[in-house]
Amino acid sequence: MNQHLLEIQRKLEADMQTKGIDYYRSEVSKAIEQTNESTTLYGILAMKKSVDSVTKCIEEFLDYAFTGKAGRLSSAGHLLSLLDPEVAAYLSLKSVIDSVSKNQTLTKCAMGIAGMLEDQFKFSMFEEQEPHWFRRIQKDVNKRTSNRYFRRYAIIHTMNKKALIDHEPWSKQEKMHLGCKLVDLIIQSTGLVELTTHTFGRTKRVLYLTPTEKTMEWIDRINARGEILAPRYMPCVVPPRDWTSPTDGGYHTRHIRPLPLIKTVNRRYLEEMEHHEMPEEYRAINALQKTKWAVNKPILEVMKTVWESGDSWGGLPQRGPLPLPPTQFPDKPKSEMTEAERVMFKEWKHAAARVHQSNSRLNSKRLQLVRTMSMADKFKDFDEFYFVWQNDFRGRKYVVSSFLSPQGPDYAKALLTFANGVPLTSEGIYWLGVHGANCFGEDKVSFDDRAYWVSKNTDAIEACAEDPYENTWWTKASDPWMFLAFCFEWRKAAVGRISHLPVSLDGSNNGLQHLSAINLDMKGGESTNLVPCEIPRDIYQDVADEVNQVLESRKSHDAMAREWLEFGVTRKCTKRPVMVVPYGGKIYSTRQYIEDYITDRIEEGTLSPWGHDLFEPSHYLADIVWACISKVITAARTVMDWLQEISSIVSAENLPVIWETPTGFLVHQMYPETRSRRITTHIDNSLIKPQVREQNYMKSDRRRAVNGASPNFIHSLDSAAMTFTINNCVDVGITDFAMVHDSYGVHASLVPKLYEQTRASFVRMYEQNDVLEQFKGFALEVVDEVPTPPQKGSLDLSLVKESKYFFA
Repeated sequence: MNQHLLEIQRKLEADMQTKGIDYYRSEVSKAIEQTNESTTLYGILAMKKSVDSVTKCIEEFLDYAFTGKAGRLSSAGHLLSLLDPEVAAYLSLKSVIDSVSKNQTLTKCAMGIAGMLEDQFKFSMFEEQEPHWFRRIQKDVNKRTSNRYFRRYAIIHTMNKKALIDHEPWSKQEKMHLGCKLVDLIIQSTGLVELTTHTFGRTKRVLYLTPTEKTMEWIDRINARGEILAPRYMPCVVPPRDWTSPTDGGYHTRHIRPLPLIKTVNRRYLEEMEHHEMPEEYRAINALQKTKWAVNKPILEVMKTVWESGDSWGGLPQRGPLPLPPTQFPDKPKSEMTEAERVMFKEWKHAAARVHQSNSRLNSKRLQLVRTMSMADKFKDFDEFYFVWQNDFRGRKYVVSSFLSPQGPDYAKALLTFANGVPLTSEGIYWLGVHGANCFGEDKVSFDDRAYWVSKNTDAIEACAEDPYENTWWTKASDPWMFLAFCFEWRKAAVGRISHLPVSLDGSNNGLQHLSAINLDMKGGESTNLVPCEIPRDIYQDVADEVNQVLESRKSHDAMAREWLEFGVTRKCTKRPVMVVPYGGKIYSTRQYIEDYITDRIEEGTLSPWGHDLFEPSHYLADIVWACISKVITAARTVMDWLQEISSIVSAENLPVIWETPTGFLVHQMYPETRSRRITTHIDNSLIKPQVREQNYMKSDRRRAVNGASPNFIHSLDSAAMTFTINNCVDVGITDFAMVHDSYGVHASLVPKLYEQTRASFVRMYEQNDVLEQFKGFALEVVDEVPTPPQKGSLDLSLVKESKYFFA
């Protein structure tokens, strides 16, 4: 191994740890500065270990206060009795811990605690006396912001303005007594803080609330632990260490905490996997780690130029915030507006709220983009680099590092290319063209039509490659940055020319493909391209067509049906609901996906007949979409129900659900029972008290086990299919892979081999393994009886080998 590169790798791994420490410390500093320390690791742990003891102390104080022996403190007892002790404990602790590193005066802390508790009391009164108004205002405020402080004061402002409750404000003296008593109870029950006297001048003495020395030592220990748990993982400039056991692969040095092959917190499972034979899995993940990558410099240059210009081409987030819509009444008080003007003003407020929400989402997208480009910039001068890979507990394979990744969004994938090149053949040029059409979105037609589309648009493609700033047609593509990378490659494509671009084939709703193969379901197989057809079948469009037929049948007597037909139900509307069915999607998620679809269409300029409240139209269509999905994929649901029934039986015995995939990967599905009580505060909506989220591995969470059975089983099978495909491709000479679960990428000229091995691996896996019987067999090792698997259909799996559009 090149010693110079190995030394660079050592420095990189040290840098990963340093960057992780710096990031952790900056987040802690930010939390301290913003008086929000309860969100830090030590703040969460302090809450976790303290809420119960403070609650108990409050309850004991209340018992004592109402015996009449508490003297003047009975006023604190009276106010405290108006609140749930657990809520009072939570809010008081949060107030203290939020500024534990900043010495604050007892007066300020006490008044802050009492203010939060008075707000909580008012909210409780409001909810009890005016439940309709409370829910309406809370829903409106939550839509407008996620900031807890804004939510708190927005609700208070609305309550006061509408005079919805009759509340006599607590006096300053009462609040001071209450706050001081709660500080006293926290000191007694936790030892987290203490009172210290600071002297100013000769006579002025001020009491401060400060963390005890023991608390500061504990915080330092927690921070030291937290710092090493958060390295900023990056690619490697030398090949990662091969995995030969669950603990010996990946990065090279001990600068960062060793990673396990399987991402899990279950140490006993990892120890068991040390002795479990799974050579297919080790071989596949090591092949992924040996893939040599390079930065696509032309794409990086264009991306940086576009970003620095402030433009948002190709789906990049806008650099600055979106502007608020102009108001027609900038200086006019609402009290002086006419009824019509108030309606217009309300419309403007809704529009402004949507812009604020969009800007909030854009912030995280900007950060992700900048970090991705920064990582590409860091590695652009290396001839080759590599990624470390891990499995999740189902066997699915993931790149460890974030941002610059072959599993990232469109722009991240476009920034990567294979370091090794392979000469283009005539077949390779054909598949390169198909890839270009796929990236543009021309992927619902035959392969030949896709290749023809590219040849027809060659002039436009080459113009984009020549000057992507002047010729911006590429920005209209479904995956614009990957399409631009194709444009650069296509401009120089010729037989014998070296090509580096990954060319991918994607499964056609891969989850349903596996469910159809498992049960030999002919109808599902036809809908998901397991059987040959002239043009690719589109199950999302099939469901959309069914939905439109239902709407047509109702339009004469149903206004909502007419409105939906006018608005439009496309495959985009049904895609996400159908896509997630094999992975546990429910009608509730279907409704949310439909609401997202409506919102996207509105943002694109489509007029909505429903105004801003989208619950009713999304709920209406969700029922129809769900029924149509069931009509199209009946047999798949039967398999999913059976898997859930088995999981319910096993988890009822407080046992993990275990099965082995065809590759030998041992899946250990154990959702431990998690005890958690909810402390409901109207300031923060619903807050989960951290310290009672105790995971009991002796008991299984039956609900989560049942809900997870189908998605986890299907994910384990799509992972097994990918593992077999990688290994079979290695056997025929392929060494570089761009893999994302159900999207397989290799060099253009090697796509014919990938095409063949993808189909052969899938067919062989299911011909040699009755996975439902095997799943049943594992269950019978721990329980006495389970139901028989669903009856299989008539699908001939060998037809997959002849299906052009199985992976397309």
